[in-house]
Amino acid sequence: MLFSIIIPGFNCSETIYNAISSIVDQNYLDLEIIYCDDCSEDDSVNVVKRIANKNKSIKIFQSDKNRGPGYLRNTGTKLASGRFVIYLDADDWLEMGILGKLANVINSHPSIELIEYRINIVKNNVSEEANWLNRGENGIRYTDKEDILLATGNGNKCIKKGVDSK
Repeated sequence: MLFSIIIPGFNCSETIYNAISSIVDQNYLDLEIIYCDDCSEDDSVNVVKRIANKNKSIKIFQSDKNRGPGYLRNTGTKLASGRFVIYLDADDWLEMGILGKLANVINSHPSIELIEYRINIVKNNVSEEANWLNRGENGIRYTDKEDILLATGNGNKCIKKGVDSK
């Protein structure tokens, strides 16, 4: 399996469907989706279960107490089977076609460990590219050097599993 997409969530019933649909609608099959719920008090888990009934690539982890998104990302990473991990917040989505682009970069560069990709910020229904990100050709930058694991957050990155533990 190439990708494990980890989605931490808490009370995200209004956004989680769109986040998961942005993955499933790409028709990219070499992946798993791991939804990690942080004791949501709304219908989040049931929304994910309804989607999971139609898509067997979705796994659900439910925390026994509220622990925060960092714990959920770490837990999801431990459960992940994919060679690469992508973290997606429950109120975000993946751009159509991005998984195929990432797979092409990985297949073309076998020693790759980290890929960053372009993100857009949406405010008041207006989407614009985040101007604080300097991306390479086609909005994707990659490296096989572990020393650049960036401290810019975990969104917009595809990380080879195990790189963060080196």
